[in-house]
Amino acid sequence: MKRFTFTVATDGNTDIVNLSPELAKYISGIKGHALLHVFVGGSTAAITTIEFEPGLVKHDMPEFFQRLVPDDLHYDHEATWNDDNGHSHVRAALVGPGLTIPFWSKAARILVRSVCATAPGLAASSVPCWLRPAASRA
Repeated sequence: MKRFTFTVATDGNTDIVNLSPELAKYISGIKGHALLHVFVGGSTAAITTIEFEPGLVKHDMPEFFQRLVPDDLHYDHEATWNDDNGHSHVRAALVGPGLTIPFWSKAARILVRSVCATAPGLAASSVPCWLRPAASRA
């Protein structure tokens, strides 16, 4: 199993960053079948797949998050920690912290091109990844 980590910087507040170019560097030499697991440890960041298209990532998704989990509601988390990011934790929890992508060398470019990190409230985070080539069949 191969492990690699890289850092993602965002503007926070539902900024969506395309991870595909970074991930492509690590999977380009893989032959055969493999699993790629991408994970972000921050509690206000998330990993998902989405078409990285400006209308979707700059407008539609932020508007969706605002309708679903508004940033101007009362969140008890904010009273506990005296901060203003309760909505960021809820948004990240809905999307999830990780993603496992099965792929094979010819399909890798297609499958990985839509992996994105969204940071409802985090400015930068380390993204650990594990790449496990499938065992060869005898």
